[in-house]
This record gives sequence, C-alpha cells and structure tokens, in this order.
Amino acid sequence: MDMNILNKKEPLHEDLIPYLQNTSIGLCLKHPLVFNLFHTDQMNAFCNEQYKQKKETIKNYLKEKEFSSFIWLHERPFRMSKFLEISDLIKDQKQYWSLFSSIWIDCENIYQYKNLIKKIFKDKNIKLMMTKEDEKLYKDLPDEVKIFRGHQKYNKMGYSWSLSHFKAKWFSERFYTEELPIVTEGIVTEGIVTEGIINKKDILAVLKSRGEFEILCDPMKIKKERFKKAKRENWIQSIFEQARKEFALKEKSYHGIWHWEKVERNALEIANHTELCDHIVVQLFGILHDSKRKDENEDLNHGLRAANFAKSLYEEGKLLITKKQLQKLETACEFHEKGEISKDPTIGACWDADRLELTRVGITPNPKFFSTKAGLDLMWKV
Repeated sequence: MDMNILNKKEPLHEDLIPYLQNTSIGLCLKHPLVFNLFHTDQMNAFCNEQYKQKKETIKNYLKEKEFSSFIWLHERPFRMSKFLEISDLIKDQKQYWSLFSSIWIDCENIYQYKNLIKKIFKDKNIKLMMTKEDEKLYKDLPDEVKIFRGHQKYNKMGYSWSLSHFKAKWFSERFYTEELPIVTEGIVTEGIVTEGIINKKDILAVLKSRGEFEILCDPMKIKKERFKKAKRENWIQSIFEQARKEFALKEKSYHGIWHWEKVERNALEIANHTELCDHIVVQLFGILHDSKRKDENEDLNHGLRAANFAKSLYEEGKLLITKKQLQKLETACEFHEKGEISKDPTIGACWDADRLELTRVGITPNPKFFSTKAGLDLMWKV
C-alpha cells in the first residue's frame, strides 16, 4: 500500500461509517476488517484502501476454501462470529475443530456467543480440539480433577477453567491494578478464584496451548466452592507478613504471594496423607521458599537465601520451632529448585508441594521427580 495515501482526502467508505464509535479515548473505527484507534478524517483514504484490499482477499480465500486465512484476516473481536458464519462450509472435522480451537484460545469476547458456543459444545467430536500433547495430558488425568476459574463478581459460571490455580488467579486480576481497580456497584473488588471438582468423563477438552492448562467443561457439572487459603496461627501469619513486606519482586510474580499460598496449601494437604510429616515445617516452607528471590527467571541462590532468612527468623525468636525443625526447613528451602528427591517425609512433602505448581509456568509435573506417594497421588487433585 502506498503510504502517500495518508495525504489523500476522501470520505470514509459507506460500509465503514456504521462502525465509527465514540469511546473514552476518542473516535475509533471498529469494523470486522479494519480497526483504527484515534480515527480522524485524514485516515479515511488509508482505511478505505485497506478495506478494499481485505474485502477482495477474503472473497478469494472463501472461494478457495482457505478457511483459516479467511478467519485470521478479520480483526480479533470478530473472528468467532465469522467462524460461526462459515462453519457449515467446513466439512473436514479435524480442520473444523482445529480452527475452532485456535480461535477459542485467542478470543477475548466468548461471552457474546455463549448460546451458540453451548450448542457447539454438545458436538460429540469436540475432543478433536485437542492436540496429541493435549490428549496425553487428558489421558493421564485422574477420574476426578481439581480445576479453577478466575473471575470477577458476576461471571463465576463459564466453560473455561484451568488446572492451574495461578493461571486462574492471573485471569481474575489481569485488569486490576491499584491505580485502576475493578469497581462493582461502587465497591472496589479484587478478582475471585472459584475451585471445583469435575469428573474426567465430563471434561470436553484439555488445551495446554499458551501454558494455561485450560479445561473446557459444562459448569453445571462442576462441584464448586470459593478457593480457601490455608489457616495460620498468629505467629505464622506474622512471618508471612514480614516475608511479603521484604519480597523484592512484584506480588503477581510467578514466584510471589499467589505461589506461596498455593504451595502452602498443597504442602499441608500432602502432610495430611503422609506419616511422620511435620505440618508446621511444610507450612513455613510454602511461605518462605521463594521469598528471597531477586530475579523472576534464573536465581540460583534464592533457595540458600531463603534458608538463611529462616535461620535469622529463628535466631530472633520469631519461628516457634525446634532446632531439628529448623534444620529440615533450611534444607527444604536451600535445595528446593535443584530437581532432587528426598526420603524424608517432611522435606519430600515440601518439594512435591512446589513441584505441583509447575503448571503456573506452563510445565506439566514429571512423576519421576516426586518424593512422596501422597504428592504423586494428589497431582491434579489439589
């Protein structure tokens, strides 16, 4: 396209005019084929030419049955609606579901099509959405699976859930900041995570793409409840608050508060099913093990720093544990990221609790690295 067209003056194409919208940031053009923020008359010729070229191109794509190219040439908010318009033309089931899957994963406005989506999800071929890697994960799931959904106050029901608490938490707060909080009925609210139990046979599809460990299922078949944090004695809560105050990274870090709270809960659940496992040590591990990270990615000494932090808290009289308990806590913290296993039930529970949370960074936990039977048995159940 000749960029000199920006100097050309002409009226906006009549097909585009209905898609002009006054928004909080000014006049925007939001047509299925042409998006232009901060639209002005100076952009008319450019948008007209873009519309002309795209309109001709999608016509040829449809004629040649290049359905994927047809869909992806449309702007993001309109791709699902365009797929629904042409879906009857796609006769190959693998092509149909592969294209639907890619649009679903990328779509941000599924709620606009909930009635049509509900109909699509009743199709017996829906598992064709899954790749071979997705299918393997589905096969490895237990008969009952713990899943999570991140949401605000009014959208708890939905087809999209996750095997990862961290991912659900992120989705619940992705639009929330202290500078721009979520306001519902005049009240500032943070995101909510709902957890549930779903029978494997009721899972429609598992999608590992983008590392979200997404689970598609009918929300009416889920046993739901609000995610609950682990209960803490007052002195343990004080340790948590100090660690939180001194944490060098952002709270939404992959190694931050959300992660601590889930590892803490995992560890206590593993301890409940493991003989001779020290509940206090594993709870402290959940809170402290990543508390001294200085880098979001590679930080080889953060475990040692966490161990030293635990020792300093003990010496200050803040950790109400014995010397033997401290030694186990130090060992668990120092070596937790080294990929080792332990025969000690307490240290093993600590490491397994952390390993169960690898889904937050898009990694499926490897069974061969689990130290406890309980940790392995609880995979996808906590």
